[in-house]
Amino acid sequence: MKSKQFFFTAKLSYAECADLYRDQIKYLIVTDSEGKRIRLPKINMQKFITPQGIVGQFALEVDHKHKIKSIKRIE
Repeated sequence: MKSKQFFFTAKLSYAECADLYRDQIKYLIVTDSEGKRIRLPKINMQKFITPQGIVGQFALEVDHKHKIKSIKRIE
């Protein structure tokens, strides 16, 4: 089966990223370039945290069951 790609922009300050390490936050909700809302487990975005926070454009690839295959920063 085919995989599908979504593109989204994220901009969170470093202070906002601290919430990603709290138990009550389990997901980030992002909106892709076509307006579709996507719920991402927080663990998938933690690797993109820098001293500036999470900033950039990303490509998300999911399989036919909507399981995440990859997330890459593209800009």
